[in-house]
Amino acid sequence: MSRDGKPENGEKRQDICTCLKGFRDCEVWSKIFNVLRQETGLDFQAKPFSFRITLLRGQAYRRGAPKYLTIFHSIYQRALIKTEMTSIERLLRRAEADTIRRNWQLIDAIGKACNMKVVIDSSKDIVRFHMLWSRRPEDTHLIVLVRDVYRIAASAIKRKADPLRSARAWGGYYQLILKLVESNPKIPMILINYEDMCENPETTRRQIAQHFDLSESTLMANIDTRNYHIVFGSESRYAGPISIIRDDIWKMLLSDNALCKQLDKIRDQIAPDLRKLRDRSDSNFSG
Repeated sequence: MSRDGKPENGEKRQDICTCLKGFRDCEVWSKIFNVLRQETGLDFQAKPFSFRITLLRGQAYRRGAPKYLTIFHSIYQRALIKTEMTSIERLLRRAEADTIRRNWQLIDAIGKACNMKVVIDSSKDIVRFHMLWSRRPEDTHLIVLVRDVYRIAASAIKRKADPLRSARAWGGYYQLILKLVESNPKIPMILINYEDMCENPETTRRQIAQHFDLSESTLMANIDTRNYHIVFGSESRYAGPISIIRDDIWKMLLSDNALCKQLDKIRDQIAPDLRKLRDRSDSNFSG
């Protein structure tokens, strides 16, 4: 097995953990499966992909999903924006109750198997968060990652995507989060500035530790993907040790004055929502 997770024949494998063992052979995931078997009576070690927890993932994961799931996700998201549930939306919500129950079973199993007080789900799907929070509000916190529109646009350009569309999408993401926390003021929330995190990761670590009442020593000081046992996702998960640095390449990518003016407009449109989120946050946010 090579460092990029590919077998010797070069074929891509999505079920290879970043420890370079198969999903079911990984020591960490084996522990998690054992806990799940004890808690549920089902053998997910034999059939791990029968444990359906992916129905509420973000757009990239819904491309191959049944059409009704995409429709459900859109209906639920509109309901969050309106801050109300129609009878159809409530029916769809009940239909996903089993999925959310299994999500919580997996989260609890990870915490128990790995002796972790806090498990962070980085799916960035506000619908998924809302359903998890609705089921167990006392155990659910919201971490909001705030990015500068210029760097969002630059990232889109590097991916050969539309920079303005990407910037507007993040603006819509903040608007949706604001609607959610305004209608559910008891949601505990912390804001993390992406650029600050890259420039001074230690400060961000302390910020997160303080929010969750954790000892800073429980957080990894150095990022090494081999220690995270990641299955599925970008091939960059096989990178190994990673250095967090602030990247200013956006200054070279965004030389078009017309594009910058439009990004400035988007930034101005997002600013009020970000100020409200900052005021609502439990953290000292500098962005």
